[in-house]
Amino acid sequence: MKAVIFLNGEYDYKDNFLKKIIDKDTDIFCADGGTNYCLEKGYIPKCIYGDLDSIKPEILDKVTEMGIKTEKFPPEKDFSDFELVLEEMGYENYEKIYVVGALGKRIDFTLNNIFLMEKYNKLVILTEKEEIFFREESFTIAGKAGKTLSMVSLDSEIEGITLKGFKYPLSDRYIKRDSSILMSNVILTDKAEIIFKKGKIVVILYI
Repeated sequence: MKAVIFLNGEYDYKDNFLKKIIDKDTDIFCADGGTNYCLEKGYIPKCIYGDLDSIKPEILDKVTEMGIKTEKFPPEKDFSDFELVLEEMGYENYEKIYVVGALGKRIDFTLNNIFLMEKYNKLVILTEKEEIFFREESFTIAGKAGKTLSMVSLDSEIEGITLKGFKYPLSDRYIKRDSSILMSNVILTDKAEIIFKKGKIVVILYI
């Protein structure tokens, strides 16, 4: 099963881009103000979560009129609206969860949304140009030759990282978090390998 979550960040998505990830079998969820964009683009969420203070009045009226399920929570809570969705939506039932509107507007929420991928590692944050995901084990990237890839460490150090199939390969290197050596590499082969012994990495693939 697949889900898409609409957050209240910046939106710069073409209609055909969203059609690539949303089909009739996709479950859609909204965090508060993400409902504005979701409904404006003609998508109907399975449920809306949050304190509902960021939804436009006319959109909230439409939600009520359509009988869309909402779960309203008080503003004073221990979770961001995004994490609230992840806790309430049945996260464990989905194989992959795409997130749109996760970046922009406020840097605190942008960073928190990215860091939440460490706890909820099925998430893939999408922009018009980027695919962002979390890894803490070696992995491969297939079918992306010519694309640019950057990696940012969430640990103090990535231990023993080797890059194969890249313009700038590495062999068993130890990379500290304050290094920029993993930025803006280029995939050269149909199957690129990122191998490392230990570390927590945010991957940004330019699509």
